[in-house]
Amino acid sequence: MKNVKVIGFICIISLLFISMVWADRAPLDNVKDATSKLVDDVKDATEDATEDATESKSTNDWSDADREELKPIQGKMLIAPATDFTEDLKKFEPHLNFLFAEGMTVRYLENTEGLTLQYGYDIWQDGQSSSQELTTEPLQLNEVLDGEYTVTMKSIGESEDKVEITTVFRDNSGYGASTIPMELGNAEKKDNDHIKTYRSVEEPIYVPFGQYEAVMGYYIYYDDGSGYIEFSRGEDLEQQAAEADWAIVFKIGLFVEEWKQEEIKLETEAQ
Repeated sequence: MKNVKVIGFICIISLLFISMVWADRAPLDNVKDATSKLVDDVKDATEDATEDATESKSTNDWSDADREELKPIQGKMLIAPATDFTEDLKKFEPHLNFLFAEGMTVRYLENTEGLTLQYGYDIWQDGQSSSQELTTEPLQLNEVLDGEYTVTMKSIGESEDKVEITTVFRDNSGYGASTIPMELGNAEKKDNDHIKTYRSVEEPIYVPFGQYEAVMGYYIYYDDGSGYIEFSRGEDLEQQAAEADWAIVFKIGLFVEEWKQEEIKLETEAQ
C-alpha cells in the first residue's frame, strides 16, 4: 500500500516538472488543464492500484477465514488441524518439553441429540494393531459440537521411553481430560538404535458418523542389526503405523446412540 502511494507521488512530481517545461510552448491555461488532467489520471491509477492491493489482501484473508468457518455437512463431522493450539504451545515449548503435542478442531454444527463423541488410541507393533483403548464414558452431546481434541506426550523419569500422555476435549461448556503413564516402544528392542517421528492430519476432513478416524500418530523405527534404519511415510496415519516397528495412533469419532438409530430407522420406514 505504501509503495503504491510513493509511486503515485513520484509520478505527480514528474508530471508537474514536465508541465513547467512545456509552459514556454503553450498557453498557461492549457498547461494547467493538461497538468490537472494528468494528475487526475495518476490519482485514478493510484486508487485502482490501491483497490487491487486491498482486494488481493481481502482475498487472502477470506481464504484464511474460510478455513476457520468450514462447516460439516449433514451426517459427517469436520476434523481440522487446530493451528491456534500448536502455535500457542510454541511459546511454552522450552518449559514443557513435550515429545509430542497436537490438536484437532472437531465440529458438527447441526443438532447433536443422540450422538456421542468417542476417542482413544491404538498401539501398533510389528505391523499389527496389538491393543486398543477407548473412552469408557462417551461424551454426550445435546447441542452443537464445536471444540478441540488435543494430545500431549512428555517424558517422566530418566528414560525418554517412559511417558505421560494427556488427552483433552474442550469446548465452550468446559473440558474433560485424562492422563495415563505408558512405556513407548518394543521392550525387546529398546537398546537398539532408533528413529522417532510423529505426524497428524494436515487438511480438513469429513468423517461419517459411526467410524473412528486416525488423526495423530507417534512412530518408532528400529535398527534391525544391519546398521540401517528403514523409515517410510505411509499414505495415511494407520498405513504408516503398519509399516513402523512400533506406533501409537490417536483417533476420534462421532457415533449415533442405539435409541437414535431406532428413531431414524422408523422415520425412514415411514417415508
